[in-house]
Amino acid sequence: MSQREYWLPPEILRKVISYFISPVIYIAESSVAPYATVSRDWQAIIERYTFSTLRLNNRRRLEEFRQITARDKRRRSYIRKIKLTVQLESYYAELRREFETPEEHSRNNKIFEETILSLLRYLATWSENRAGIKLSIAAQSLSDSIYDGFEEVRRKENILSNDLLHRRFERSYLQVQEDNMRKIPAVNVITKLKVIGGHAGDRLIQPVSCAIIASRLPRLHSISLRLWDSEKRDKALREANRNGKHTVNHDQFARYSNIWPSSVKHFKLYFWYDPPEDHTYFPAGIVGVDVEDPLSVSLRHFSQQLTTITLTGVVGREFFWPFDSKGQLPFWPNLRDIYLEHKKITPSGQWLFEYNPEDDVNEWEPLAMYGEDLLRSRPDYLLPPAEDRNINQFRTKASGLMSDFYVSAGHAAQRMPKLKSMVLASGPSGELWTHRFEYTTDGENSLLYWLDEVPFQPEKRVLQVWREVAREHTGSISNLYIARSLGSLIRRDALLLDVIGLSIFKALICSSSSSLTPARLILPDNNPDPCDTRPRPEQLTSSPLSRLYQPRS
Repeated sequence: MSQREYWLPPEILRKVISYFISPVIYIAESSVAPYATVSRDWQAIIERYTFSTLRLNNRRRLEEFRQITARDKRRRSYIRKIKLTVQLESYYAELRREFETPEEHSRNNKIFEETILSLLRYLATWSENRAGIKLSIAAQSLSDSIYDGFEEVRRKENILSNDLLHRRFERSYLQVQEDNMRKIPAVNVITKLKVIGGHAGDRLIQPVSCAIIASRLPRLHSISLRLWDSEKRDKALREANRNGKHTVNHDQFARYSNIWPSSVKHFKLYFWYDPPEDHTYFPAGIVGVDVEDPLSVSLRHFSQQLTTITLTGVVGREFFWPFDSKGQLPFWPNLRDIYLEHKKITPSGQWLFEYNPEDDVNEWEPLAMYGEDLLRSRPDYLLPPAEDRNINQFRTKASGLMSDFYVSAGHAAQRMPKLKSMVLASGPSGELWTHRFEYTTDGENSLLYWLDEVPFQPEKRVLQVWREVAREHTGSISNLYIARSLGSLIRRDALLLDVIGLSIFKALICSSSSSLTPARLILPDNNPDPCDTRPRPEQLTSSPLSRLYQPRS
């Protein structure tokens, strides 16, 4: 069939083809690729889709990628994402009963480093791609337990076996040497970087290597890191990954944070840490009680160049404000949004939460994860750390240390002229929170509230510092509004969103209708007595903060 027999205008042809490559329904690139042979017109449209995301999961695919794009700038221009999964050595399933040996780790590390250097060396030859490319980096062996499916179920089913599953490589961090990376020319086509190396069966990637890789990407605009900070069996190794102590073989993540490119404006760090399941334990601290955590300090310095930042992990209040504020004060000229999911533990090992005396004592009876016979019969290395062998989660009430946290955050917010939103949350996992603070402003009005499983009573100094935040952002503390929101929480059916007034210190007693949202329950801070003044419907919907928090449809 000649091209004339099926000729269509390009606009119509693109529309037709779009129906079977719609992103709404996932279609594998391999099932679409054959249509590229219909004609050159079809080829251009199909390849724009098939080349938009490239998955490089072995050396053969990497070489094919190099050959296909070496002389074809058109195909290069289609690429938006490169997902690199470095394929490590395979091994027999029986070897999952043993930890990875130094020799195995050395070979895998060589594969990891050489693969990344090879890809970056090739991409460095490309001219700038105006749209930019997102590079995702991960590593895996086809023999790893992550490919077995429901790993947590399998772990429980095999508790009596010697299979270590992903713990086989729990102390084997893959890394890239700075000296080798310096030999790579600048890579200008990469504008987004994602590194997956720290949770749910991921092969672990050394945190500092992320900074070393990023240092060769001068146009980098956005960074997302998923790394591991929950090393509970080797304190020195955890310190090395965070702060560089007690080892000469690891460089510190904190120190290397200053080599991130100045072009970076958006930063996400999921530094995974699991607090003790048994709240009677006090985990070992990374620093002393009165010593600033180097990683938190480094992130404070780095964040001053950012527009948005999302952090999950063990972060101290020094992330916001230095312990000693006599020197040069931090300033965030462009920071707009902050989201911090801080764990219930400080870097010094202190708990930010405590037992709530009003709780039913019987509600918090410890739940043994493993029977005594099993604990006696199994080697310690096959069992979880001692702090995770019983479920005893009774710390639900924010302690006085949280006030220090909020004061530091308030001082920082006063030095953020473009701030729109600050969220500080703490909870067991995911989107379930036992404690949440949120500050939102549009430049004319500001909204402040705490959402807590146990009503949080902020100290006077906390309220005072946030009055000043509202003054900086809106011109007057009278533009600071308080809200009472409704929503079910983790362990109770009660609805416990506390309302914080800045001139009065009372809880608002409001309707428990589940249809209500913050925008419908707003009162100004200078209301004489919110407990006696129930807002009328017309007052609620006309609130100046309705544009900040729209009611649910």
